[in-house]
Amino acid sequence: MKQTYFKEPKYSKNYLIQSPKNLYEQYVNAFAFSEMVKSHNKTPNKKVLHQQAQDSWREVKKEDKENIQNRIFELLRTPIRSYPFTFYEPVGESQSESQKESQKRPLIPLENPPELFDNIQPSSNATAQKKSLDIIQKSKVDFWRKQY
Repeated sequence: MKQTYFKEPKYSKNYLIQSPKNLYEQYVNAFAFSEMVKSHNKTPNKKVLHQQAQDSWREVKKEDKENIQNRIFELLRTPIRSYPFTFYEPVGESQSESQKESQKRPLIPLENPPELFDNIQPSSNATAQKKSLDIIQKSKVDFWRKQY
């Protein structure tokens, strides 16, 4: 089984213009980077993104050079959030703790607990599995001691 590692997504800071030479090109790239990060899209449509960057530039170019450089700096510092794993409760469906408790099913005691596999032999380097099996065995022993 392949092990998966958490990786932060990478976004190009020179997505639209490979070698920016002036303030306009730097701004366009910074704007594109910021939009890619916000939308979690590493490969947006370049034509649409470039048009949005140009529209934004029309407003920004009126400012002095220092303010434009500060904006570029801020755009390049757009925080990269990991892929969204959003857990939410739909509006109108929230319940109080007491309502949730009352809806839980009662526990039914088992006369004969299901038998777990007794013949499991983990490999020699599977320490976590061995520890889990030891815990299961101890739990079984404790359970049966309490029964008699």
